[in-house]
Amino acid sequence: MFPADVSVACLEHSFPPRRVAANPAVQNNFGVVLYSAARGRLVVKDLISWLTARDVNFVRVGRVDSGGVLRVEAQTIRHLASALENGLPMVPAVQAALPLNGVADIPELSAVGQVWLVPDLETARVLPWEPNHASCLGSFVETGGTPWTHCPRAALDRAVAALAARGLVMQAAFAARIHAPAP
Repeated sequence: MFPADVSVACLEHSFPPRRVAANPAVQNNFGVVLYSAARGRLVVKDLISWLTARDVNFVRVGRVDSGGVLRVEAQTIRHLASALENGLPMVPAVQAALPLNGVADIPELSAVGQVWLVPDLETARVLPWEPNHASCLGSFVETGGTPWTHCPRAALDRAVAALAARGLVMQAAFAARIHAPAP
């Protein structure tokens, strides 16, 4: 566990509680930091304890496909540690699925090969409308742990880095959608 100098403050529905300690970083099989004192990330057992204390049974790991559709992979708490440690194996073709029907014909996004969807602990939230479920975002990585070229979150990271190289900072981004009820 953590030394006595760890301080904790937690919001009801969000994880992780903020911790301050001088522990070395702990990494998963892809080199993704699961705990870092500098970033305030926590180890897997803390997340599982936090979720169990809130009676959460499932964690939905979200990803956005190339059509902009949010898709989730649900994991039981029992299997969450493995998903955090090893990632969820997926074929590259998952990013070629079209929103309405079919699969885009992109050679790099075939059913041959493998990428891993790695849950991001810092985005974990208990869903207020479904209290036995939590949700978090996931990032795609390749075998060596490097961000996958077709990962939407990696693309966003590259865009933010390109802005930073020009001395700019992205403060907000949104997509407006209006749903009007039928008369």
